Amino acid sequence: MQIGKGKQGVILEEYGDNGSGFLGCIFPACDNNQWIMWFDSKGNAQLYTERETGKEHNGAVVGEPIKLKAREPHRTKSQREIERLKEEIAQLDTQMAGCLTAAEGWSCDEHAKKGDYGWSPAYQAVLELRKKYDGLLLLKSSLPKITLQSESVV
Repeated sequence: MQIGKGKQGVILEEYGDNGSGFLGCIFPACDNNQWIMWFDSKGNAQLYTERETGKEHNGAVVGEPIKLKAREPHRTKSQREIERLKEEIAQLDTQMAGCLTAAEGWSCDEHAKKGDYGWSPAYQAVLELRKKYDGLLLLKSSLPKITLQSESVV
């Protein structure tokens, strides 16, 4: 496809993914075009500023290309906020899982410490409550069993 009129325009050629890594190119529409720019699927480009002349060379490139890297896509303030909230949700999920394991007594000697990814004030409270509960169970098991005799109704 040509953009612009006659020798003043540029030609765009699309190749698709043909295994070369390039999707297409752009070059001047003139007879003796001296540059060509190739594009890949990531948005990167390679600009060759010199080409062989003559039909027998079929416009082969000469020399090293100028490589242009694609910029990272621009993220809006809303997109950045959504990413931040997703990360926060992931951390909260981890903290809730920590609370559950602490409540069920599965926390080992190496539990999360303040500042760790999975630590939260709720986790610490559940961990301390579980330790008190385990202490009460131990105390209960060490006490003698007391049985009450039921009173007879006359």
